[in-house]
Amino acid sequence: LALLQKGKKQEEGKRLPESGKNKKLPGELEEFLGHIDRKFDSSRMDLRGEKVYYMPEGLPTLRGIRFLRTGLLMGELKKNRFEPSQALAMNLKKEEYDQVIDLPLEDERVMKYLKGETLDVEDLVKPKDKGWYLICVDGYPLGFGKLVNQMLKNKYLPGWRWNS
Repeated sequence: LALLQKGKKQEEGKRLPESGKNKKLPGELEEFLGHIDRKFDSSRMDLRGEKVYYMPEGLPTLRGIRFLRTGLLMGELKKNRFEPSQALAMNLKKEEYDQVIDLPLEDERVMKYLKGETLDVEDLVKPKDKGWYLICVDGYPLGFGKLVNQMLKNKYLPGWRWNS
């Protein structure tokens, strides 16, 4: 549903206001982005409440317009930490993230991950490793998990989990 109003013709591909250039991102987000080997333009980052979106290039000003989704949901800022989203995991390539656990399809942990269970990955990581890991199967990303004490806490979306 849309309400259209006749008025001045707007330039196509109008950028976000210049005030968005070089905006300061929260430290937790900057720290997480340091693990990604992809350039993100900070002027295209949009913080809405706790959610962080990466907006499309050339998006016109959307002030006053309500919408369901306009960009890539990067994740959420919660209590001085950043939690990456499932959408970001699906958007990344294995080579673009520096903390990856790549499981072969035959590994029983793949099904455990898809069911939302915590995984024991002590054979794949060093004892002192911790933080967000991109979980891949044969090089294809499935989602994120948080590594603590060689146990991977599953962050796979509950609505996507295997039920059987």
